[in-house]
Amino acid sequence: MATIRKRGKSWQAQIRLAECPAKSKSFPTKKAAEHWVRIITHQMLDDKATPPASRHTLATLLERYRDNIVSLKISKTVETQIINRFLTEDFATTPLHQVGKINVSTYRDKRLQTVKASTLVRELGLLRHCWDIATHEWGVAHEPNPFSKVRLPRIGGHRERRLRAGEFDLIATAAKAQKNPYVFPVIVFALETTLRGKEILALKWTDFDKASATVRVRQPKNQHERVVPLTPKAMRILMDLPAVRSEQVFLITQCALKQAWQRIMCKTHIVDLHFHDLRHEAVSRFVEAGLTLPEVAQISGHRDSRSLLRYAHPSPDQIRQKFTNMEGLPPVNGVNPDRSNTPSQLYQSIIKTRQTKLPQGQNWGPDDFGDEAGFLAACVEIMQSRGLPMNSTRVESLLKLQRLLNDEPSEVIEKYYEMIFFEEKKSQNVR
Repeated sequence: MATIRKRGKSWQAQIRLAECPAKSKSFPTKKAAEHWVRIITHQMLDDKATPPASRHTLATLLERYRDNIVSLKISKTVETQIINRFLTEDFATTPLHQVGKINVSTYRDKRLQTVKASTLVRELGLLRHCWDIATHEWGVAHEPNPFSKVRLPRIGGHRERRLRAGEFDLIATAAKAQKNPYVFPVIVFALETTLRGKEILALKWTDFDKASATVRVRQPKNQHERVVPLTPKAMRILMDLPAVRSEQVFLITQCALKQAWQRIMCKTHIVDLHFHDLRHEAVSRFVEAGLTLPEVAQISGHRDSRSLLRYAHPSPDQIRQKFTNMEGLPPVNGVNPDRSNTPSQLYQSIIKTRQTKLPQGQNWGPDDFGDEAGFLAACVEIMQSRGLPMNSTRVESLLKLQRLLNDEPSEVIEKYYEMIFFEEKKSQNVR
């Protein structure tokens, strides 16, 4: 349906068709308005009859995704940059119905000549999600998702950069010399809480609970709020901040913090240390301090044990110190971790402890564990070295995993971390 009406000295033409966005335009004469209506009406009818995938390109899809989806994300700045850069590629002008695995793999190989594998994987992940939204919510793309069907490049090892001896002192001196008085507190707070830079800068005083010594992280990367307990040093950081009337805790922008960090690195001549590495350092320190993985996850916000293990990098010195201290550990659940004990002795201790957990009239004997005595003895040593007591629940869980995996004790225990510890933490949160 088209209407043409006179508005002042001009003629306004408006076209409305079902399932099509309305269009309007003003003209100096009625004849010009009628001519425009005829042309545009035909175009809109043709577009309506054309399959949606044929009417859109990757560029139009990504622009809509950027404006409607990315704009609501906490990572909108980075993802907007990725999309805007992609829009300059020739590949962006490809109609959706022509996009297939061959097109994507060709782009992948070309892009790998100029960027790292990790960069490309992140870009393709964004494009894959965009295509899924366009398929299932907008109805303008087709199945299957071509970005899900291509082989991704292998990413190298994850960063394991930690602070080296003397580096924090250099950073502290340089940070205190910055004009913005919040640079140094932010750095220390990151080391004491595992919070990301954006999470720290988003904190408000209403998120801080002095009575319970906690802060609530309301804008995390994974969109799951969490309450983070504060160390005494983190508490002192907050209490010593300048008395300024502001809802924000740290009065510094992301850009200013980034620039300050770059100046600090330049002044101290520290190489290959990112601000985000402070999060790695903090997680590793908590692990070295003896916190369990669920406890560290509560602080860091990790919901996947595998991700957490990538961040936790105990130093070899710390591990060797624990080995040295094992001789002095007290017995736990009747099991003495002293390495002088033989597997048989450890096994008998487990049996004795297990015996007390059974209902009256039921007994455990050697036949109940059979050849698994040596496996259990090794598990006891490993668990004790990590500060984890061996109890009846863990005995049963480890045996089940051993029967399922038929793997080495250390590998079974890693799976136990992944499958049991985090499940226990989730159930605690539900309760």
